[in-house]
Amino acid sequence: MKPAESDLRVAPAVWLTILTVVGAALRMLHLGRWSLEGDEIFTLRDSIVPPRLSDARPLIYFLNYHLIRPWTQLDELSLRVLPAIFGILAIPAAYFVVRRILGTRAGLFAAMLVTFSALHVYHSQSARYWSLVFLLSLIFPVAFYVGIREQNRRWLGFAAITALLAILAHPVAGLLFGGLLAWTALPHFRRDRMRQAWTQPSVRWVALALCTVTLALILMFWPVLREWITVPHEARHRGAALILSYVDGLTVGLVLIGTLGILWLWQAGERSLAFLLACLVVVPTLFCVALSYVTAVSTAYLLPTAPVFFIGAAAFLDRLVAQEGALRPKGLVAGAVAGMLVLANVPVLISHYLDGSRGDFRSAARYVQAHWATGDVIYSDQYPVLQHYLPGVQVFGMTRDPANLERALREARQERPEATLWTVALVAPRGGFRTHSLPRLSSWLFANCRLAAAYGVPRLDFRQNEIQVYRCPLEANSWADLPSSNSR
Repeated sequence: MKPAESDLRVAPAVWLTILTVVGAALRMLHLGRWSLEGDEIFTLRDSIVPPRLSDARPLIYFLNYHLIRPWTQLDELSLRVLPAIFGILAIPAAYFVVRRILGTRAGLFAAMLVTFSALHVYHSQSARYWSLVFLLSLIFPVAFYVGIREQNRRWLGFAAITALLAILAHPVAGLLFGGLLAWTALPHFRRDRMRQAWTQPSVRWVALALCTVTLALILMFWPVLREWITVPHEARHRGAALILSYVDGLTVGLVLIGTLGILWLWQAGERSLAFLLACLVVVPTLFCVALSYVTAVSTAYLLPTAPVFFIGAAAFLDRLVAQEGALRPKGLVAGAVAGMLVLANVPVLISHYLDGSRGDFRSAARYVQAHWATGDVIYSDQYPVLQHYLPGVQVFGMTRDPANLERALREARQERPEATLWTVALVAPRGGFRTHSLPRLSSWLFANCRLAAAYGVPRLDFRQNEIQVYRCPLEANSWADLPSSNSR
């Protein structure tokens, strides 16, 4: 049963405004302070040229090219403006979407959880498309559910538009169609029920639309998927490890309470909604887990399922408040649970604002540029990023074989005897998609090179984002001439 707005002592609009302002502050703080890192450099590359629909993720590039580029130079700040805006919009969107299906109080709980989510803040401050994927993946499945439940064509049309935009933001949003298809088909899997359902025109139109969209997605993205599978990748998490890495990002508390919220909805009689939320998680997760044994799968590919846990947790907290009739003040236990969910993000949020949850390639590039000489050889595990901050200097991708480094250095010394070799690598021990080549070279580096500079800060969580710069002369008598820099 949905709570009345009179149950709230403060008007919902006031709470929503406060949450949106706080969320905007969290997502705008230090937005352009940190250097580009990882895949952010590819957003820059693909946003300075006219976008094409043949790109796998054209929407954010289209928006950057037409909305940001005409007004300002694309840099660390401007590339993160739209992701931050989409992250801020997700807060009121969570409220209105959840209010539509669960009530006002649940909508406020959902908005609160999104506001303080460290994972969502990170993606809102990353020059990629994931905050947009989250926003659209939050909206279109619920719009589809409301349209089907109420036989409302406007909601179905709205769902179709937002679903198309979600797929243009990133193809993994299309995995939610598998969940929608399972939710639509499985309750009618018995032959007599299928025949009865098929007599309804709305069911036939929905089935036709889902089949058409599925076929279009396969034809559109099959070349990209085939290349993704066939291109060799470094080892990534597989199976259960992939799921645990994803759960760690969302926090165990949110996943647990969200799952309990879905079960509570089922027991309370809202089985259609509970079954939908379960399908939206289970189907994409099973697909990604199976695919992880074939090719590299990022934990971010599961992000379209994240809104389900926010919705489930909001449902749990809402119903927990309703059950606390004998407690004074009312909502004491629900407030404690909500507080624990929020506080679980605090160490990660504080750590995020210390280093941006990324390596400082900009500072490393400045150090190399200050001490580099013509003829030196530079390698990096993120060579496109370092190349961006070292214009006019060729940077090579990090090799996995130390013999290749020795060969490159000796060839450079044939032209300049004083030539040295630089390696710039991100040391970021953590679960998930990000890896680097330094561990394979560590023995050789420690024997032949010197750590010339390190850029990183201590964090409150277990993560680490340190850029290490090694200089490799390969001569014992050359160590005294090497400059050094302390970690910051």
